[in-house]
Parts: sequence; C-alpha cells; structure tokens
Amino acid sequence: MADWEWYILNDKNQAVPVDAKTWGHWFQAATRSRRRIVAQEVIGDFYSISTVFIGLDHGFRGRPLLFETMIFVPDEEDDKRMEDIWMERCGTWSEAEDVHERAVEYAQKLLEELPVI
Repeated sequence: MADWEWYILNDKNQAVPVDAKTWGHWFQAATRSRRRIVAQEVIGDFYSISTVFIGLDHGFRGRPLLFETMIFVPDEEDDKRMEDIWMERCGTWSEAEDVHERAVEYAQKLLEELPVI
C-alpha cells in the first residue's frame, strides 16, 4: 500500500500538507461546497471535462500531483454513466487551469472529427 500524502487548499488555492484526519474533514466540506472544482464544462453535449483538486499525492515520487483533469463520454451500455477517455494530473491550481484548457481544445478537436449522422 502506498504511503499517502494528504493536502488541502489554502485561501490562495495553494496546496498545504496536512494529517489524514484534517484532510478528511476538509475534503468532505470542500466536496459539498464545490471548493475542489477548478473547472467543469460540456463540449458539444458529448464530452464532459472536469478538473478537480484530489488532495492525495498521486506523484508518489517527485513533486506532488494533486489535481486531475478528465474527459468523459456517455457510456455506450448505460446512459446514466460516463466513462473516461483522457486524464492528466498536475501539481498546482495554475497548472490545472492550463491542463483544463488543453483538455477543452482536445475535446473540441475530437468533436470536429466525429462523423455526422
């Protein structure tokens, strides 16, 4: 099992290391208040893009990777579910904003390439 490192965001959107109990309380409140969301949007009613603060270091070695951007599409077998087709993690809020913009551009390009029915 990995030795997790937990982080919360301060009022300047900077990640601050904390203990597991502090992280758990903050994370629950931040999820309810949507504080963890950097950006979310839908491109062409097909691609959903979400960039969030995950608060657990997924870098494991080297610099912490604390933000995650994903592109989702509707699940072909269950219209109530989404499946991810692209993901990138980064370390800061500013980087997360940049990654989100790249994901939007990528989704727009994918949308242009979809066959017209």
